[in-house]
Amino acid sequence: MEGDREFATYLKDHLAGSTGGVSLAQRMADTAQDGTAGFQEGEARELAKIAEEIEADQETLLAIMDRLDVPPSRFKRAGASIGEKLARSKLRASSPWGRVLQFESLIMGVTGKIKLWRCLYEVAGSDARLQKQEIKTLLDRAEDQRRRLEKLHEDTAHSLG
Repeated sequence: MEGDREFATYLKDHLAGSTGGVSLAQRMADTAQDGTAGFQEGEARELAKIAEEIEADQETLLAIMDRLDVPPSRFKRAGASIGEKLARSKLRASSPWGRVLQFESLIMGVTGKIKLWRCLYEVAGSDARLQKQEIKTLLDRAEDQRRRLEKLHEDTAHSLG
């Protein structure tokens, strides 16, 4: 494929971004489950499900990268993980404003993932290692995740007023 190096960098950058997203989603789900941060029971279940899906999407991206002979970059993933940890002080799920900002961060990450799956869907027509149906399923799930996160964000924002 033309631009293999740039394509590999593109995939590695998305994987790095997903590292922070998985961590944030899991932390939000854990905070929601403990019942002390003001999340409703249904919101806690929804966040736990979304966190599981985001982690599964990351695992699928790793499998796709493996099929494409693109090794993950430990440096980029470590950097993303450190960045997410540094952001924790600003993104406290225990405050409603912190939850609003966390939801916005997840929505942006999932929107980036949608763009990734759309791009890979287009590339799949010219690369047999990519399966269009698999990518379409991932794209549909990411769009559903974004809708659900936007609803949670809206509910949290509404509770501020």
